[in-house]
Amino acid sequence: MNENQLLCNGSHYLLLNPPNPRHGLTVGSLYIILSLMGIPLTLLLLVILSTHKYKKIACFKLIYITTFADFVNLTNAGLISGLMSITQVTFCDNHLEWLYVYEQIYLGGWYFYCISFEVLSFNRMLSFVSERWSTLLFRGKRAWLWLIPMATYSTIGVFCGFAVYLPNEGILIDSESSIFHFANNLLKLGVVACCNVIMLYRINLLLKATTPNDKFTRARIKLSLQTFGIALLGDVTGCTYLTALHLPKNWIISRYSSVLGQVLWLLLHCMAR
Repeated sequence: MNENQLLCNGSHYLLLNPPNPRHGLTVGSLYIILSLMGIPLTLLLLVILSTHKYKKIACFKLIYITTFADFVNLTNAGLISGLMSITQVTFCDNHLEWLYVYEQIYLGGWYFYCISFEVLSFNRMLSFVSERWSTLLFRGKRAWLWLIPMATYSTIGVFCGFAVYLPNEGILIDSESSIFHFANNLLKLGVVACCNVIMLYRINLLLKATTPNDKFTRARIKLSLQTFGIALLGDVTGCTYLTALHLPKNWIISRYSSVLGQVLWLLLHCMAR
């Protein structure tokens, strides 16, 4: 018996999905509203980053990759998840078995977003720590080569544990406990936080040593501080989600921790544009 049959138990109903369609309707509507706010802004940013002015700079290539991952996740976690919650569809329904495959792509998209943001944070940190290594690892077309480890990481993550979307809960959960998924969320918090702390320290030293008068240095500092601000908000969102997830189960916030995390993430990517 395959995993799909175990989750559906021979019926057309996903066993893990609680019988609360009203909650699914509320959550789904909220997801769609937030995604429709964030997706146009993300697409506009992608168009701007596609111009010749930004194509030459390694950092903007990485921002383009991260923004594209944003678009994919806003579509998956917001628009499509919202529609699934409102319409109550699952892969247990007739002729919708392909949704199970889609849900693994959804999970892979989340892993890709996490690793792309970690690489961007590493790039921003390295540009202030070692110009030599920054050039060696990211200059020119080398920035695009980082797509290979990003895609590899995401693929490995998917095969380390499959996931299913619960329409009435509005969350994507592991069908079995996944150490990779948990470690991925912690790793994103840790890597992004460490890289940005080091970057801020180096910027502080640079400002103390001299006043940056050239436009390039000022622009580089401004861009790095902007990415730091988004990273800080992202880490606050992640910490809120992980904290709520491990609160006592009888607390009402525990029941909505995953939805809270997803809503905060969607809000962040609506406002951060």
